Amino acid sequence: MLLQIIALAIVENFNSKRIRLVHNSENKGICFTRQRGVEEAKGKYIAILDADDIAEKNRLQIQYDFLEQNQEFAVCGTNTKFIDENSNPLQDEFIVNTNYDEIKLKLLFANQFINSSVLIRKSAIEEIGGYKRHAAEDYEFYKLAKYWSKVSDFRQFLANLTNKS
Repeated sequence: MLLQIIALAIVENFNSKRIRLVHNSENKGICFTRQRGVEEAKGKYIAILDADDIAEKNRLQIQYDFLEQNQEFAVCGTNTKFIDENSNPLQDEFIVNTNYDEIKLKLLFANQFINSSVLIRKSAIEEIGGYKRHAAEDYEFYKLAKYWSKVSDFRQFLANLTNKS
């Protein structure tokens, strides 16, 4: 709860027309909140970054450039390093698979993306009908996305995920 209050205060102090705070008055769960974020978004891309995760400074620019140059792709994820609650690096890493056919095959059995590393075309989310309101909404989305568009990962480490275990 304290982390949420601090994050809310930080975002409220941003002075940018490009950043708009959308806040639920009560906890409605991750599926509802992600879908609301998509509905409220004005741009053509959706970047996910959970409150306790950290993106590298150039993450969005690199992914934006990739999706702009590769219109056939709907999702772009990256390698991810794991950090502890104090942002200290851990030895664990999530190394992505960059072969599209292998990603498609492996999505039948397990998620191939770390949410805090993806940039997604908003149109792809809308085409699939948005985030479903049940557990593993992210995995369900990626499984559906692969049927009508390409999904991609690339090897750069552009996200840091807090390992809470």
